[in-house]
Amino acid sequence: MTLDFAKTYFFLILTTTAVFLTINGEAKEPDKKTLLLSERDTLKEALSSSLFIKKIQLEKKKQLARLLEKKYSFSDWEAFSSFNHSKRKNPEILVFEGKENEVNNFSVGLEKKIPYGLSLKPSFSYTNQNKVHSDFLNRANVPKNIYRENLNLELSANLSAAFIQYWSLEAIDEGQKINEWLYYEMAEELALKAAGQYWKTYLTWIAYTQTKKGLKTYRRLVKQINNKKRYGFLRPGERPQILAEYENIQQATDTQKQNYENEKKALLLLLKKDPDVYNIKFKQEKLSPLPNFPKTNIEDTRTIKIKKKQINEQELRWKASKAKLFPSLHLSSKGGLIPGAASYEDLSFNTENFFYEMGVSVKWNLFSKSFREKVSMEKYTLEENKTDLEISKQQLKDRLTSLETEIVTSYKNVQRAKKANKYQKKAFRELQNSFDQGRVDIFELISTENKLRESEVRKKSALSEYFLLNLQFLALRDQLVEDYLKP
Repeated sequence: MTLDFAKTYFFLILTTTAVFLTINGEAKEPDKKTLLLSERDTLKEALSSSLFIKKIQLEKKKQLARLLEKKYSFSDWEAFSSFNHSKRKNPEILVFEGKENEVNNFSVGLEKKIPYGLSLKPSFSYTNQNKVHSDFLNRANVPKNIYRENLNLELSANLSAAFIQYWSLEAIDEGQKINEWLYYEMAEELALKAAGQYWKTYLTWIAYTQTKKGLKTYRRLVKQINNKKRYGFLRPGERPQILAEYENIQQATDTQKQNYENEKKALLLLLKKDPDVYNIKFKQEKLSPLPNFPKTNIEDTRTIKIKKKQINEQELRWKASKAKLFPSLHLSSKGGLIPGAASYEDLSFNTENFFYEMGVSVKWNLFSKSFREKVSMEKYTLEENKTDLEISKQQLKDRLTSLETEIVTSYKNVQRAKKANKYQKKAFRELQNSFDQGRVDIFELISTENKLRESEVRKKSALSEYFLLNLQFLALRDQLVEDYLKP
């Protein structure tokens, strides 16, 4: 076999294979990994490895960092240092100031903020002063060089800031607990979203598979109609109607396939899976028994506890805001040592050069309308939160009561849908046998076939509704995501 003949032979094989695939169906997709999914698998993946749970976790950390930034701002450390050099020449007429002054100043220190309005500030400074005296100062034997070191310790307190910081820190503690609970609330929303997308994808898959089954049936009907035409047994309009229905169901199949592909991509992306790598296969979901509907204490649910914490947090903010209307009383005390000498070697710290200072200052915003309006705004927010709490209690109570009824009704609907589907299958089998015997009109068989496919979709749709209602009930009782989020 020559090389050219081998190439031609290989090309013919590929061409024949491609034509065969085109005639007998769609070209085979490249192999993909199969992702076997159930509702529980979907929830587990969404709450453990999806990008959405990562975003929720980052939001939790970001909010915590924001709260801690405010908390730690009341206990910051601040280091400071400075160096200053100055040189000045004076006119001869200023006999008491000297002809020339050169001063070098250096200082370094720390300031520690302490919660509740306190501040501690140790510092050290050094001064080196060189002078060229006037004749008068020379005759007075005034030293030309002066060295001085200061060692200071300052303590100050702001009484109004103490109240503001106290209530602000309490509000931050409340905010930290709220942040933890909100994380679970957002995770619950993600879980319900993931479950909803799972069932939406599942139902579009069911609709697609049922339409494909219908397409297969119509192909058989077209073949039968063509045989009847050959023998002249056709009724008026029978063949065109079948061919029209065949074209319609082909179009419906393509549409359902596209819908399924879109929903499948949305589900895979939600689970952080590449649609180009993974395909989905659904596990068989079995109808779970009715829950017992235990009594729910509304006050203990996470939704209500968050609302209560938000009220406490807002009340503390209101108090902190009101404290700004109080007089600002600032107390300060300062003490230290200031040794000085005409030479650097003579410098020494001793108690003879001790100093201290004490002071008090008062500042009061008597006519600050902006502060008063801010206080009013915080108070209105507090009242709004209290009203929102009462509304949430009633809504949660009503929703729980409603869900109990809806779940029971949905459970019955699943049972009814199963029975209806069973009867529809039986009706279709009987009509199909009658049609094969020529005793039933083709259009009656088509109508029954369509009803059978619709009953299959309704059966799965009723099942999905029952599962989703149960998830909502668990979410309201704070029992949905805890097991999935355990470390």
